Amino acid sequence: MSKEFSNSLLMLLLLITLPQSLEGIYTEAWQDNTLTITCQNTAYVIITSARYYAPSNIVCTDWANAPAQTANHCNNRLSCSINTAAGAFYGDPCWGSSKKLEVNYGCLTCDGGHYLAQGTGCKDCAKGTYAPSGAKTSCTSCPTGKTVPSGQGASLSDCTWVPCPAAHYLNQIQGCRQCSQGTYSSGGTTSSCSNCPTGKTVAAGSGTSQSDCYWIPCGGAQYLDQSRGCRTCGAGTYSLGGTTSSCTKCPSGKTVGAGVGRTVSDCYWIPCSAAHYLDQQQGCRQCSQGTYSSGGTTSSCSNCPTGKTVAAGSGTSQSDCTWIPCPAAHYLDQVQGCRQCSEGTYSSGGTTSSCYNCPTGKTVAAGSGTSQSDCYWMPCTGGHFLNTQSGCQDCPEHHFSLGGMLTSCVPCPERRGAFPGTAANEQHCRIPLGDKNPQYKNDKAVTK
Repeated sequence: MSKEFSNSLLMLLLLITLPQSLEGIYTEAWQDNTLTITCQNTAYVIITSARYYAPSNIVCTDWANAPAQTANHCNNRLSCSINTAAGAFYGDPCWGSSKKLEVNYGCLTCDGGHYLAQGTGCKDCAKGTYAPSGAKTSCTSCPTGKTVPSGQGASLSDCTWVPCPAAHYLNQIQGCRQCSQGTYSSGGTTSSCSNCPTGKTVAAGSGTSQSDCYWIPCGGAQYLDQSRGCRTCGAGTYSLGGTTSSCTKCPSGKTVGAGVGRTVSDCYWIPCSAAHYLDQQQGCRQCSQGTYSSGGTTSSCSNCPTGKTVAAGSGTSQSDCTWIPCPAAHYLDQVQGCRQCSEGTYSSGGTTSSCYNCPTGKTVAAGSGTSQSDCYWMPCTGGHFLNTQSGCQDCPEHHFSLGGMLTSCVPCPERRGAFPGTAANEQHCRIPLGDKNPQYKNDKAVTK
């Protein structure tokens, strides 16, 4: 295939592919000039034919490559310039003859959504850019936040908002806007965010679905129930609130009203029962022996009156105090308490209301008699001796005794005597005696 045929075939194919409405434009220039080929109204050049030859020399042939060479240089451009000097752009057919360049061309435009890549042709605008029909050499970017598919944007109005990311909504004026606190959105082109359920919230720009909503932290004296939200702490419990799932019990012995306790310091001691007092460190404590209390928040128990007592933890009032059992040698006076047994009386103590008298002839010191065995015989008077079984007895006839605790009598001096129980000493033996009294034979005392 000859070179001339190849060039002719190329031009034929080019003409076949051009739109049928292509309007021909003719231009020419003689040798040693510059021919500028241009289109008006933002169109681009398409060469339909080109001839470089010597008109005055009918023997010379045209420059065979002129059509293809001109098309390669000018096609798909807004304009092009060709130096017509011999050998400058084309070859030099018919050397020495003046040559002429004749060109026929048309002006085409790119469809909307396309731009002119000079030397190549119309190309799709990239995604997010647009161009009107014509021969723009670049596409214009859509405003921030908007886009258009590649090759489909012919004007600004073709740009649409980019679907918003999750946690945003689409404002038709401002574009994607962040969801405010307490609202959520899956994004896209939704025009508003949805509210979290009552009692729940989510940080601004964080809520992508309802599952992102979380319970609003509870206030003091409340706990968080994951199903129902904030609930009031019951009596005897406390909580700082927040997201704690339960309230804390007050320390043992303390309480606080429902919905009141925020910290342990809000817990107060439960009023004590009767016979107890309130210790601020340990709580209710039992009243000790001998003290009483009506309970409540009193900080101490009251002492029973002197001489009275009550069992530990039993005294609720003064009336519960009873007299302390008396010690031995005492009796209980319900008004004055324990009183000492008087001389000659005894008692084992306890709650007896009187002392017992010693047996006849016996006595015991005041406050010393704890039982009858403490009673002792009273000292005998003169002329008597002490029989430890029956008490004081008269001295026998013609005997004397000083008395006291002596257990026998002394015989009167020889040949002197005394009536029974009358002689306290020797001088009291005044009755003369003779041998006619066999009872005093040998002057020896006789005791019974």
